[in-house]
Amino acid sequence: MKKLAILGVLVLMAITLAMVIPAQAKVTSNQWEPFSGYTVSPCTGDTIDWVGTWHVVYSETYDGAGGSHVNAHTNIQVNGIDRETGDAYRAWGEINTSTNTNSSDAQTYKYVYTLKSMGPGSDDNATLYGLAVMTYNAKGELTVEISIDGVNCK
Repeated sequence: MKKLAILGVLVLMAITLAMVIPAQAKVTSNQWEPFSGYTVSPCTGDTIDWVGTWHVVYSETYDGAGGSHVNAHTNIQVNGIDRETGDAYRAWGEINTSTNTNSSDAQTYKYVYTLKSMGPGSDDNATLYGLAVMTYNAKGELTVEISIDGVNCK
């Protein structure tokens, strides 16, 4: 009888632990990617060709309640050349994105960035920043939308 009681307690403990432990553990990737492209300076209007790297750290977690959580953090380091003047530029920054989905398929997306560039003159320096948040209900309808973007030229 005593052995049955202990067995019963052990079974209850195992069931309780199974309900608490997440359905799947976090998966992460850590990648360095080459980058090249061009932008038009928001401060001078000049076109700048960029070459450098993106460092992206990506994680995805599934929780025990049926939700998923995806995050990406990107660091950017690039060097640029002004197409018209040949002036050298340097830029760096970070981008953070996240997507959260719950068990009823409601989703929230979040995007935050800060990018800085430095050129040869005081009017060639720029800081770009932004935030975007969008939430969709289980029917796929947009219920919240926030968007803030800006540029500072110095």
